[in-house]
Amino acid sequence: MKNLLYLLIIIVFAMACNKDKYTTKPQLEFKKINGNVFPKNSELKMELNVTDKEGDLTDTLFIYKLNKNCMKDTLKLFYKMPTFPTNTNLQTELLVNYTYGINGIYPSITLSSKCNGNQNDTCTFKFIIKDKAGNKSDSVVSPQLVLLK
Repeated sequence: MKNLLYLLIIIVFAMACNKDKYTTKPQLEFKKINGNVFPKNSELKMELNVTDKEGDLTDTLFIYKLNKNCMKDTLKLFYKMPTFPTNTNLQTELLVNYTYGINGIYPSITLSSKCNGNQNDTCTFKFIIKDKAGNKSDSVVSPQLVLLK
């Protein structure tokens, strides 16, 4: 009887672990960034992992640059997701690239800092993705990083 109870607990636990991987609400995970401190004329490369049960991620990626010490410099960006073939139980990577202090590099967007004087810009990036049906993921936040003046 004890063995049956243990087996039942293991089966329920295994089912619960797999259940959350693909849900109607997109699941977003911050994977990595290519550094913590960025001098001018450098690139920020962030990688996100996203899963969605219906695979309809063709709406919007919301990105917020949240500043810790330059409050007026919060940046809000909204990107239309490209159209791509959808399939159920979709898992994909999103790559988000920015340049800091470099103008004219395509397809990256140049970030600038409006901190006063010689103050470095300490910030994080917050991400939310919305699918075609209007379901929004929970937000994920990058590690804290510094844009050097």
